[in-house]
Amino acid sequence: MKTAAATVELVFIPFPATGHLVSTVEMAKQLVCRDHRLSITVLIIEMPFDKSKASSSTQSQLLAVAVEEQL
Repeated sequence: MKTAAATVELVFIPFPATGHLVSTVEMAKQLVCRDHRLSITVLIIEMPFDKSKASSSTQSQLLAVAVEEQL
């Protein structure tokens, strides 16, 4: 009698900065391709500061991350 293989769930919480989300998702995809028993959840957390007080450079990076998330 065969038993079902256990699934393992991994939760990724990438640092909320430009480039971290994409690399986290790519790593998760590679892990799932290697082992079909894995289940991946990626949590996206807001930046921990007031965006209205951020410099224009930081605001443009935040906008780029928001656009990436919509793709």
